[in-house]
Amino acid sequence: MIKITEEAKNIISKRLNNNPSKMLRLVISGFGWGGPRMELVLDEPKKAEINTFHDIDILIDEKIKDYIGPTLIDGFKNIFNKNELTVRPIYGGC
Repeated sequence: MIKITEEAKNIISKRLNNNPSKMLRLVISGFGWGGPRMELVLDEPKKAEINTFHDIDILIDEKIKDYIGPTLIDGFKNIFNKNELTVRPIYGGC
């Protein structure tokens, strides 16, 4: 399950409007103690990889689906006041 905040939806919408032939792809950028580090990149769409979460289409390769647990995609402004996206796991428990 992937949850996308309203802030992230706004940022995604602007990025896709600036790149009409692209879609967002969820990729694993490395592994750490807390599991995989994920990020979103712009990529060419492939129909079989399209997954929809909160009205946002995201490409996910079948090979990494087993690594993706509950995830939050959020938006924030970086130190240069530029809109950025963050992808992080949602941990339950204590």
